[in-house]
Parts: sequence; structure tokens; C-alpha cells
Amino acid sequence: MSTNACKMYLTVFVLLAASGVAGQAPLAARWTLDETMGMTAADSSVNANHGTLTNYAVNSWIPGVFGNALTFNGSTNYVACTISGGIPISLPGAAYSVAAWVNASPQANRVIYGEGHMMVYSGVAAAFSLGSGVSATSSLRVNIRNNAGATQLSQESVGTVFDGTWHHVAWVDTGLGPAWVYIDGVRDSADFSYARSGVYSFNRVGLGALIQAFACCRLDGVLDEIRIYPFALTPFDVQVVQGNGTLGSGFQMDQPAARLDVNGFSGSYASAGRVTIPQGAQYTLNVATSLGGFPWDLASNPSPAIQSGLVLDPANTLNVPVDPAMVLANSFFSTTWGVPVAIPTFTPVGYALSTSLVFTAPPTPMFLTIQFGMVDPAAAGGFSLSSAVEIDIP
Repeated sequence: MSTNACKMYLTVFVLLAASGVAGQAPLAARWTLDETMGMTAADSSVNANHGTLTNYAVNSWIPGVFGNALTFNGSTNYVACTISGGIPISLPGAAYSVAAWVNASPQANRVIYGEGHMMVYSGVAAAFSLGSGVSATSSLRVNIRNNAGATQLSQESVGTVFDGTWHHVAWVDTGLGPAWVYIDGVRDSADFSYARSGVYSFNRVGLGALIQAFACCRLDGVLDEIRIYPFALTPFDVQVVQGNGTLGSGFQMDQPAARLDVNGFSGSYASAGRVTIPQGAQYTLNVATSLGGFPWDLASNPSPAIQSGLVLDPANTLNVPVDPAMVLANSFFSTTWGVPVAIPTFTPVGYALSTSLVFTAPPTPMFLTIQFGMVDPAAAGGFSLSSAVEIDIP
């Protein structure tokens, strides 16, 4: 099929498309910790992963950042969560995010949110935890270990979290290597990227502790508004969550047959990924597809992505208006915002193409939204789309 045929195919679906209605982005779990008494920390998501306050002798609900919050004494108490759906996080290949408000003094290796296994594998247990640092006790530490005991990630933030005041933290894992920590809505400068390997088996979830055969690393401090999302939050999403807002939907997520990111950032259900790049700086466009031999195009438009744009079917949303000047054919890439770059020619169906293209930002301000799409006979709408990414060069 020719490139022109691809554009005709896309045009047909655009003509038949209807405006979508924005809903709420998927939420794996949310403990608002707004209770005033009792021994239950309710999960307000549809999954009902309610938490049971363990070893609490007195009422420990106090005013928090939003509504109430829950105190932890650092020695005996923690919250053990019922696993009803959405959690534990399935690490292999999955994107996810964890966000929380924490108020705690410097302390070594204490946990805000943790996932473990009640049994031991090869002498150690798989573990995922978000908590305080070891070498820098005021920092935020992310620790991930697989069933074989191999540490996948043990990284501490440059920014301060544990200093006796309220801070909002967010851990964002793309599932593909790039990962970030945000502190008070600002991305931390430490490198949290890592490569997953092995098997991760989790069947225990705790707030204020890492629960395995027993609970360890118990927090001394206060927690509020803990949320788990089954996708990677964008920087904009993080700021909405920090402000206790609700993430909507209406944006396309990356699909296996059409993935796109810029400098590792892609979009989410709630927003387009926006990457700010200084004038004259280099940036990397990564494109990947699991299908070969089919036409593909890159829609580009000098305007923000459209929430609840043109819906091709329930799984496909075209967030970027089709720009007649766009060019992303089977073996050649060229747009008005970059120098033409050759891409390896597709081979027969079944070949998975993944390539990275490095560009230099122009010496003038520019704003552009891009979205990668391709013909996909196996998809419900016959078309697969990537997320939308906004490139902002101020």
C-alpha cells in the first residue's frame, strides 16, 4: 500500500469520527486518608484496596494538606492494604506512577509506600519501595529488587523531602527505561532510569512500611493523599495531582503498533506530553512500531493537542489535526521543523522497527504537537496511534 493510500485511509476515519467525551483517567488506588476515626484507610478508587491500620492504639488522624492525614510512629504501626485490584504494580513492561504528600524529619530507609512478598525467593524477597534515603536521610529513595535479589534501582533524589515540612512526591516509571522523581511538582535532577530484568512477585502492599514476611522500615511522620496510577504521569499531570485535582481523559496513550516519545516523554490519558527544549539544543525523537509493511505518518500541527479530539474507535483518539504538510513515509522522514533524516526501510510484516532521530532546535521560538499513526488491520478501528507529544521551544 502506498503512502497516499495511508493518508486516504486516515482521511476516511477522520470524516467518520465523532467528538469524544472526556472521562476520568484510570486510577489504580487512592487513599485520601481523610478519615477522622477508626482503623480503616479507605481506597476511594473503584478497586477498593482498603487499608487496615495495624498496631494503632490511639486515634492518629490529624489535619493534613487536604482534609485529614494519618500519623505513623516509626516503630510499631503501619497500614496493610487489601489487594482487590490495580495493585500491586506489575513491574515487567508496565508503566505506573505513585504520588503522595509526606511530612517527616530526616530518617534512614523509612517507607512511604511499599510492595513486597510474604514469602522469600532465593534468600531475599522482591521489593518496591518509595521512602527516605540511606546515604542522604533527607532525600527520597526509590528501591526496586527482583525475586532473585538483584537490585534494579536504588537511587536517591538530589532534592530534599524529609525535613519536617510537607512535600509532594511523585515517582513516574515509563516501563521502558526512563523514570523520574518529582518533588513539589519539579523533576529531580538525579538519574532514575534503569533496566528491568527477572521476575517481580508482589502480594503485600503497605503504607508507611514495606511489608514482606513482616513489616520493616516503618515511617516516622505523616502521610496524606496517596495515589497509584497504571500509567506514566506527564509533568502536567503531576502538578494536577499535587493540587489534589482529578485527572481527566481524552488523550491517546501509546499503542504497541505506534509508540512515540521525545527525550523519553510521551503523553498520558490526561494530557499530551510536553517537552520544553532550549533554542539550539538537541532533542531525540523515538519512534517504534511492532508492524512492518504498512504505511505510517506523523501528524504535526503548531498548536496544543486537542482533548477528546477525533475518535476513530473507543481505543483510538486523534489528538492532532491532520496537517497536509506532514511527511513520515515508509522510509523517509521530513517535516518543516527538522532536517530530512533517513529511516531504515520497512521489511515484510512482522518486522519491528525502532529508531531514534536527533534534531537541533531552531534558534527561534517554536511550538509543535506531533502524533505517530499507522494502518493496523488488527486494531478495532484499523488504525493505531501513539500518544501526542508537544514540543515547546520558548
